[in-house]
Amino acid sequence: NIPHWNENDTKCIMRAKDGLLLVLDGFDEIVNELNTKPGLQKWLKDCALNTNYSIIMTSRPNAMCSYLDDTLRRLSVIGFKKQDIQKYVYAYFRNITNDVNNNQANTLIKTLNNNQNLQLLSHTPLYLRLFCYLARQEIHELNEINEMKEEKKGNEIEDKIFNGLNN
Repeated sequence: NIPHWNENDTKCIMRAKDGLLLVLDGFDEIVNELNTKPGLQKWLKDCALNTNYSIIMTSRPNAMCSYLDDTLRRLSVIGFKKQDIQKYVYAYFRNITNDVNNNQANTLIKTLNNNQNLQLLSHTPLYLRLFCYLARQEIHELNEINEMKEEKKGNEIEDKIFNGLNN
């Protein structure tokens, strides 16, 4: 059941003669439901076989349908390789900071390498971007804390000098 969808909508799609682009985004989120409804499976198979139809289906690889034709063109979006991760991290920090010695990039790469979960997630570009951003924020916060400590030290020195002059 598709919300706000009726039988006339289905008939309109099935009669499309000039071509149809069918976009099924996030297919892996409904694949279990499709597996329990043979009518939907047949409809999808008919759409895939129709030469007037073009189908773009996004899905995680583990959710592909065995009942679809194996001759369909399949594309996989692959994540970063280990060397790609390092290149990305170095480029990220080089572009947003003046980290000439790569200290920030090296720290993040070391953190990723020392944590298996983070290491696995860092192969996904979106997660790696998030890790870089979070590392940058952490460094920014540490710099602010250090600046406040330095300012406090300066104030303490001024207080000691002032108190020494008054005694």
